[in-house]
Amino acid sequence: MNQLLNDPDVMLLRNMPPQQADFMSVVFNFTESKLWNKVVPTAGFEALSLGGNQYALFLQGGGIHTTWIDNRGTPIAKPVENFEGKKPSLIVKVNKQQFDDAHTNWINYWTWKKNRNATRSELEEQFGYDTKHAMHLVRLLRMGVEALTEGVLHVKRADAQELLTIRHGAWTYEQVIEYATEMDAKIQQLLATTSLPRDVDRLKIATLLLEVQDWAWSPLRRIK
Repeated sequence: MNQLLNDPDVMLLRNMPPQQADFMSVVFNFTESKLWNKVVPTAGFEALSLGGNQYALFLQGGGIHTTWIDNRGTPIAKPVENFEGKKPSLIVKVNKQQFDDAHTNWINYWTWKKNRNATRSELEEQFGYDTKHAMHLVRLLRMGVEALTEGVLHVKRADAQELLTIRHGAWTYEQVIEYATEMDAKIQQLLATTSLPRDVDRLKIATLLLEVQDWAWSPLRRIK
């Protein structure tokens, strides 16, 4: 819980979009070095596509410089013109789907951040975290405990005023994290003792849905 709250997606918070190098893994290492996983993103290579998002990389003269990846994640190392007789330094694979998803999420996040509610943005700048998210986190954790212990969801909140103070920065970020961690542990314990059924009654839910639809779309209701 602590890790997720502190770091839901580090790449979203970067000023620069995700780099393809973040999604590369070494398939074969033909060198004696054990540090190639860290060298690949910043090394100058000649690249030979092997298909399937795999590349054979040939280190250019042993030098280290930043010419492998552009800011969209497209490989810009020059193709190997004459690779016969050459042994590659590495064979790497790029997880293109994960990279594309991360890049899309990054664009969506910063578009949202640019166009978000001004008051909410000011609160985040003032207190160093999204206080509205913190308020809802506290509310949902409490409702989870209530559901597991009482079997009821209290939508109209008796603690509404306290929740509003959290939204306006009454709790520090550290307090939010500590509270969330404690409540998460409590919920995990309650899961073992709750009287709530493990699975939902899908037939009952489907029946209720059909009854509501029939009621909403009945001719008599439309006439009224």
